[in-house]
Amino acid sequence: MKRFMILGFILALCVVGASIGYAQTETTETEETTIYLSYFDGVNDPQLTTEFFDMLKEQLSESGINIEIVELSSGLSAVHVLFRPVSSRQQDGITDKVAYIITLNHNPLLEVSPILIPILRDNAVIFNAPKEIAVKVTAGLVFIENNQCESANKLFTELQTETTESALQSHFPFFLGVCAILQGNLETAETIYQSILTDNLTGTYYITTPINLAWIYLQTDRAEEGIALVDDLLANYPYWSLDRHDTLARRAQLQAELGNFEGALADIDSALQTRPNDFNLHVVRGRINQQFDQTEQALRDYTNAITFNPNFAPGYYYRGALYVILGQPENARTDFENYLKIAPGGDFASLCKSQLETLGA
Repeated sequence: MKRFMILGFILALCVVGASIGYAQTETTETEETTIYLSYFDGVNDPQLTTEFFDMLKEQLSESGINIEIVELSSGLSAVHVLFRPVSSRQQDGITDKVAYIITLNHNPLLEVSPILIPILRDNAVIFNAPKEIAVKVTAGLVFIENNQCESANKLFTELQTETTESALQSHFPFFLGVCAILQGNLETAETIYQSILTDNLTGTYYITTPINLAWIYLQTDRAEEGIALVDDLLANYPYWSLDRHDTLARRAQLQAELGNFEGALADIDSALQTRPNDFNLHVVRGRINQQFDQTEQALRDYTNAITFNPNFAPGYYYRGALYVILGQPENARTDFENYLKIAPGGDFASLCKSQLETLGA
């Protein structure tokens, strides 16, 4: 009951929330848009997957969204759906005996800030539910990916009364917070995330909520409160924890936003001490160094990221953009082309294409 009361209050806020900060344009529902999806059939049931995607197409077509199924390896997929068998211990009461793992391959919040995270944990929504519910959850994520937050809010409102699956109920408020940020309603997003942190269902176990909330605090002149929130997270992690490394990287970026170069570098270096080959961390370090005009070191950081993972597309984009600044157009062109080979539908694909057009002029 508490869960539904909180979500109902949040939904009311989504309607009346004040616009603060990073407003973005809602996609017009009459526009035709194609979203690429990929999937893996771990249950070996072609009928199930065919029915799933037929239902999804019908659900999305009303909002002017077409879906096209592609291979995950194509680099085009925005949303990936994994169909996994439910273990024998979990099968009671589950109609399709299927677990769904839905992953966003793009970060719709990236244009607002690379610090923000669009999924509650581990970049995926993992749950057991009937096919009809799973289709609606996937559709909601596609709406968020396509910045159709009004449609996403409406769908998640309906879903709260259609399922009691705890994994999903914990995600619905968070998705509403993501939509509030995309719509520039930071006051509403703050209220949502604060409610999540006080709800016993989710608690502070999920790192994403306090990270996003800390970012909001920084945008609203409460930097000390935001950093303290992340400090509390770090105090609960063992030294080797993957969550600790990710949280240190996020705090480093928050410190950089505050102009604290030494603090930012100390945090990202602390994360790299136990994960020296982590290509994501090297890109974060490069972005921090570049922000503070340490261009040669930033170039080394991006190169390190690519060395440790030659298929990590963002490394090529960031290094290519830095090559443009350094007046090395041929190197920049090569990096942008490599990005597009690896991730032709990636977060930075349009920027790479634009840069290539400029370099080719």
